[in-house]
Amino acid sequence: MAAPLFNLLRTNDGREAAVSGLLQPRWGSIRPEVVIPLPSRSASRPSMPAAPLTVGDPVRVVRGLLMGTAGTVQHLPEYPFVLETGAKVWGAVVAFEEDQEQFVPFFNLELLA
Repeated sequence: MAAPLFNLLRTNDGREAAVSGLLQPRWGSIRPEVVIPLPSRSASRPSMPAAPLTVGDPVRVVRGLLMGTAGTVQHLPEYPFVLETGAKVWGAVVAFEEDQEQFVPFFNLELLA
């Protein structure tokens, strides 16, 4: 289990939670989820961030060979990256726990916040 997810669950130990273990990693993907109801701190809704990802954001890979690994966004390239298939995709350079950096397409990333 990714360390950020484990820490989130550990900090909510003893609270009620709803768990769904469904997994369908293709189009229209369904991923396992845990919902922990928390009391509201304020009546206002939080605003959406201006950019989907920024340098330093914690992320988790949700598709591909690195599925399930967590890391930190190190760099957001200015141009699309050309994959081995020839497809040009936008993404981020992510540093993983093993001090390795790798380009990961945006559609394979999930923001951990």
